[in-house]
Formats: sequence, C-alpha cells, structure tokens
Amino acid sequence: VNESLCNCVTASLAEWLQVGLPGKGSREMANTVQIKYKAPSFVNVTIDQDCSSVPKRNCEVPHKKSLSINGRLVVKACPKDTSKTKTTVTLNPYGLRDNLTIELEIACQCNCEQEIGSIVPGICHGSGFIQCGICKCQPGSYGNDCRCNGTSTDQRDMEKCKISSEAKLCSGRGICKCGQCECQNGFSGNYCEYDDNSCPKPNDQLCFGHGRCIRGQCTCDLGYSGKDCSCKMDDKDCYAPYSTEVCSGKGQCICGACVCHTKKGKNETYSGVFCDNCDDCVAARCKELGNYAYCNYIHRDNKAICDRDEGSKVSNIIVEFANKSEINGPKLYMATRCMKDLETNNGSVMIFKYRYINRDLKITIQEELESPPIANIWIAVLSAIGLVLLIGILTVIIWKILVDMHDKKEYKKFQDEALAAGYDVSLNPLYQDPSINFSNPVYNNQCT
Repeated sequence: VNESLCNCVTASLAEWLQVGLPGKGSREMANTVQIKYKAPSFVNVTIDQDCSSVPKRNCEVPHKKSLSINGRLVVKACPKDTSKTKTTVTLNPYGLRDNLTIELEIACQCNCEQEIGSIVPGICHGSGFIQCGICKCQPGSYGNDCRCNGTSTDQRDMEKCKISSEAKLCSGRGICKCGQCECQNGFSGNYCEYDDNSCPKPNDQLCFGHGRCIRGQCTCDLGYSGKDCSCKMDDKDCYAPYSTEVCSGKGQCICGACVCHTKKGKNETYSGVFCDNCDDCVAARCKELGNYAYCNYIHRDNKAICDRDEGSKVSNIIVEFANKSEINGPKLYMATRCMKDLETNNGSVMIFKYRYINRDLKITIQEELESPPIANIWIAVLSAIGLVLLIGILTVIIWKILVDMHDKKEYKKFQDEALAAGYDVSLNPLYQDPSINFSNPVYNNQCT
C-alpha cells in the first residue's frame, strides 16, 4: 500500500524499515533533491544540475555534500497581453519552504520602434517612413525601400530577376518580387545563382565546419583560412608539449601542422609530428624534459606543483611511474630513454622514457634511482688525471720553446752590436787556453 501511495505523492520514498534503519531512510529522502517551478506558458524553464549532464528535475546528492543547480530561462514568444511583459518565475525544492523568485521583464519592442516617423517624399519612395534605420512600409507596399506594391507585375521588374535574357526567373530557385529575387533556402546571389551547399566538404563538413558557404565560396571563421577553411592559422598545435620552439626549431607551422626542414648536408628531412624525431634531437629533448621529470619524481602525488608555473606547456602531458622491469619491458620498448644525473643524490641517475600518443606527451619515470656504473667512475677519474698531466707536459714544452726563442733573439742582438763596434766575436783576445803541451826530451831515446 505504501509503495502504491508513494507513486502518487511527489518527492516521497517508500522502504521496508527494520530496527536501526529509520535514520538511513530519512537520509535518503533528504538526499533526494527535486526542483519545482512556476512560470508563464511563454517562458521555458530548464533545470540542469551538476550530478548529470542530462537536464533533470531531481538528483541524488551524497550526504553532507553541496549541489550546484543551474537554471535557464528562455522566452519562447512575446505575450499577446502587453501587461504580462513583467512577470515572475518561482523555483523551490520539494519539502522546503525556501524559494527563489525571479522578476522577469521581457523587452518585446526596441526603443526606436516606439518612435513613429512621418512620410517624407523621396524617402522610402513616399510609401513609408524610417524606423530603426530601415523603411517601415505602409499597408499595400513592400520591399527594402517600399517601392513595390501588391499589384506590381511590371515586365521590366521581371527582367531584372534574370541573369540573362534566356535564363529562368531567379535561376528557378526563387521568386521575383519588385525586380528582386527572394531565394529559396540554400541559395543566394542577386539571381539565386549560388548554391550554398556547393562549397568544399572535407570530412563531409561544409567548409570543414569552420565557415559558411556564401555565393559559392567559403567565408571562413576567425582563425581559419583556405578555400575549404581547413587551414588553421593558429600555431599552438605546432608546439611540442613542454617546448618553447615552433616545430622544435626544425620546421615551419603551416595550417596548424609542422612541415619539417631538410637536414643540413643531408638529403633527408626531420620527421615526427613536431619534427623532433632525429638522432641529434634526443639529447636536447631529454635535457629539456629532465627538470620537469625530476620535479614529478619528488612530488609524485602532486603533479600540480610542477605544473603551477608552466601554463599551457604542460596541458597535454601525462606522467606515470613504473618499476625497472616495466620500464625496460616490451610495453615501453619504442619509447625514448633518457637519463638525468642527480648531483644531490650521491651521483645517482634518474631514468625516464617519453613517447607521443597523438599530440599528447607521456612521460614514464622509473621508480628506482640507479647508481652510476663503476667503470664510468674510473673513466672519469683517469681522464681527469690524464688531463692534468697533459696540461703540465704541454706547459713545460711551451716554456722551453719560448726560452730558446728568447735566447736566440738576445744572442743575435749581441752579435749585431759587436760587429757594429768592430769586434770579432769569434775569438777573445784575453782568452788563454787552460791546456799546455810539454815535450819530454828523453822519451823514445830522443835525447843522447
């Protein structure tokens, strides 16, 4: 009986209650929000609550949570009774005395329409007056300038509706009134000669969905160009995530897509969505992403900290973590591997990989830090020692060469000065040979 009665009573709830359950039932009734409203017939009220993208008049709200309710008022038509242009719309939830009253004033007439002008010869062909900047025709007259009347069938007016003498009136796509064509929907032009559906339809969308077909040609929306409005003039899609260079500095942005340059000295071009697929691009890209990846490693549970000052550079970056076996597994085999030396962690190395999914950048960071290989340490040490020794040897050799050059220059100067003074620099007149030869007369019986 209670369930049958519940179906007839708005905002009611029926439930079998056991001991200890009354609180649960009352909470569920309180959590059910239903909105009722009272509005005139010419006003359409739409209630849109944040619990669902589909407009509803009721919604389940979690306990102790707030609910935002958006309402939209649309005036379908002006009331015939002008006294009802000022009205009210009332909204309130079932079961509560609170309500929201909206005072609605409908502007059914512009201020300029309230001004009645006078008929002046030469204006509106004397058959109307100017109101709100256009001709307001008298009964029996019509047209943009009120030159036509209900019995106007002049042959000259009919000829004005033909693109050529043998053509049909208004190209067979409209009605000739007072020498002017009124075209059917989908056609335009002075003679209805243009098909407004004849423009290019890339992706089966007229003017690519970014323009209108007017007189047989696409008139593009702001930010688009080209015959079919498919060329995007904005270059924001040509920036790789977390990059400040258009097409990574190796291409040109044309119609919202990168056209890569040719490599210097090679008969090939750069590749990739952002022209960053090359051997010499990896090191620069890893360095560019290194600090951002390390920030996310430190603030693993709060990516927003790393994104706070980066703006749109990180709007399409996905960061995830994986262990060592996963990051070296087949799932990430095609991703580009990067290493970042961490000077603050005893020379540890952080490993991460990056890859593109459509235009999104996905960075996978290895959970475990790695120590630098021992062999690499000895290479660094021995390289430093060898460099010091090499610098020392080169310094001695250079010093010796400079000293010899200086001595040679000084000796040459001395020779020149001696010759100028008339001295022979080959012998010293004061020089005595320290070695003296004496003959022994009794040697070999030379003396008898």
